[in-house]
Order: sequence, then structure tokens, then C-alpha cells
Amino acid sequence: IDLYNNDKYLQACDPKQVVMEALKAASLKLPLNKQLGFTWLVPYRDGATGNYIPTFQLGYKGYLQLCMRTGAYRYINADVVYEGEIVKQDKLTGEIELDSSARKSDMKIGYFAFIETLNGFRKCLYMPTNEVVKHAQRFSKTYSKGGPWSTDFDAMALKTCLRLLLSRYGIM
Repeated sequence: IDLYNNDKYLQACDPKQVVMEALKAASLKLPLNKQLGFTWLVPYRDGATGNYIPTFQLGYKGYLQLCMRTGAYRYINADVVYEGEIVKQDKLTGEIELDSSARKSDMKIGYFAFIETLNGFRKCLYMPTNEVVKHAQRFSKTYSKGGPWSTDFDAMALKTCLRLLLSRYGIM
């Protein structure tokens, strides 16, 4: 109710659709609160009708929470890679070796996500910043219109890396 009352774009949506999208967060037992960042209700404008349509989106913290609940992961991590930190990348395994003490500057050159399951399966995904931007331009409806990509690029990039890693290997 607070989310709806404080967002004029959600108020422009059909209330039944807002409730249906909010139920998705409830069914996953994840809070629908902008400040917490687990899930979001994003109102998109339909180009054909001009109406706003609410859309449920899982946030970075939501992905982490769902992974942790499975009890199948030993490690789940995603972070920013700064200039000079990459020591080497194993082309066969995809794993990257990072050394934070070799950091040359505060320039962000990419993002990575890493998982290891309890049965020993390990996978890492590294995306240079320009690849993250290309991905966002291609798949995000709001990338060029502002929103979270302009206000919190790092969080969106980390979510993208983690989501792609999990979905590519069918682990979630």
C-alpha cells in the first residue's frame, strides 16, 4: 500500500494488475520495498495504448536470497573489478584471478559473479563494463530513460552478471 501510495506511475496502473504483481513478491516471501532492494514493481508505459503496466522484477538481493534459501550454494559472490585487479583469466574454466592489492585506480573496468555449489560445481562470469552497457541497452526498457541504471549502475550491473550466470547454467 505504501509503495502504491508513494508512486504516481503505479497509481496510473490498473489496481488489480498492481496487486497481481505484488503477489509474486509475496509468493516468493520477498519484501516489496524500494529501500530494501529485494524486489521491485516497475510501471512501464505501453506504447500502443499509453497505459502504465506494472511489472514485477527481482532485484540483486532477491536473487541472492533465493539462492541462499536453496541451501545448495557454498559461495555466491558478485563485485566490481577495478583497473589492475585482473591477474589472469582461465579461458577454459572462465575463472578469473583477482588481486585487489594490484589495483591501479578507482576506474571500474568490469563486474563478475561467482558461484560454487555444495557438490563442487564452480562457475564465474566476468563482464567488462562495455558489455554490461551493451546488454542494458539491448534488454532494459529503462536504460536510456534514466531509472536505476543511471542512479545505481553498479547494483544493476551486479544483478545482470549474477542473473546471467545463474540462468546460463540452469542453476536457478
